[in-house]
Amino acid sequence: MPPRTLLFVLILILPLSAQALMVYVAGIEESRWQVQASPVRCELRHEIPRYGEGRFVYSAGGELAFEISVFDPPVRDGVASMSSLPPFWKPGTQKELGQLSLSRGKLPFYVGRDLAQRMLYELDAGMLPTLQYKDWADQQDDVMVSLSSANFHEKLPGFQRCISQLLSYGA
Repeated sequence: MPPRTLLFVLILILPLSAQALMVYVAGIEESRWQVQASPVRCELRHEIPRYGEGRFVYSAGGELAFEISVFDPPVRDGVASMSSLPPFWKPGTQKELGQLSLSRGKLPFYVGRDLAQRMLYELDAGMLPTLQYKDWADQQDDVMVSLSSANFHEKLPGFQRCISQLLSYGA
């Protein structure tokens, strides 16, 4: 993570300093978005270093969703909050987006259509959609997981094009 990004994140979380904080976000040079396209499914993927992978998914006959697969799955269910943070270089304030359930297993986070669409809007505006929750081990530390908007604009058109070309089911 670049020093300025780390400094920005630390400034945001100073009020949480009584507890440990684990931050997972791709730095500008690490941020890679990839489109995986087929006639029945479109994915816009983003690797989150040391954590896992976030995926916007749209299936033929379905609707937009977002999910995160993790390297180290949780062993209990829980709750997370979703917010949108400005990057270090962009003025702005944190925006609360909602609460979501955290489930045991390799796919602990699943976000439905409305919040997934809001996340895309926030990324398109250069913001960082961010999950925050208590750690999975003993609930003592805070965890922040962000999607980086760096390089997002290069891949969004391909994802949108894939969605427009999906086979129509049930029409």
